[in-house]
Amino acid sequence: MPTIYQFLKQGCQWQLVSVLLALVTTPAWAQRRSAVPIALLPANDSSSPARAWPRSTVPELTSLPELAPEPIGTDSLQQRPPEFPGGEAALFHFIRERLRYPALAARNRVEGKVIVSFWLDERGRPYGFGVLKGLGAGLDEEALRILREMPDWAPALIKGQPALLQLRIPVIFRLSN
Repeated sequence: MPTIYQFLKQGCQWQLVSVLLALVTTPAWAQRRSAVPIALLPANDSSSPARAWPRSTVPELTSLPELAPEPIGTDSLQQRPPEFPGGEAALFHFIRERLRYPALAARNRVEGKVIVSFWLDERGRPYGFGVLKGLGAGLDEEALRILREMPDWAPALIKGQPALLQLRIPVIFRLSN
C-alpha cells in the first residue's frame, strides 16, 4: 500500500495541494450537492438470474435518513452559484441549437462527450476555454466554438461578492440512427 510519502515523491504534490485547497475554499452551496446517500442493488428480473451479493459490498438501508431543512441564514443569502441566462435548460437548448456535427466525425461515426473548462469573471463573462476531455475528429473544436458564443452569465457570489469561478460543461455528440 503506498504511503503519503511515496505519493508525494511521485510528483503529485500539486494535486494534493489543489484537493486540500478545494476542501477549504469550496462554498457551502457546492458542498451540499452530493449529500444524498445511494445504495446500489442488483436487478431482479426474469432476463437475468438473481444472484447473491456479498453482504459487505451492498449496504442495507432500512429507512432513509431524516433530512431537516436548512435554516436560511446570512451565509446562504451571500452565496450563489453562477447561472446561465434562463437556467440550465436554456444552456442545453443554446448548445443544441448551435451544434453542427463535423463532417469528419459524422463520416467516421465518432460519438461521445467533450468536456470543456472555462472561467467566469466577476461580471459573469466567460473566457479561457479549454478542452479537458476530447474526442478529436473536429468535435473538440465544435464544442469550443459553441461555448465561445455564450452570453454573459449571472456571476457566482461568495461571501456576498461576485467571484471568479472555473466551470466545466459536457457537450454530448450523438448521431441519429
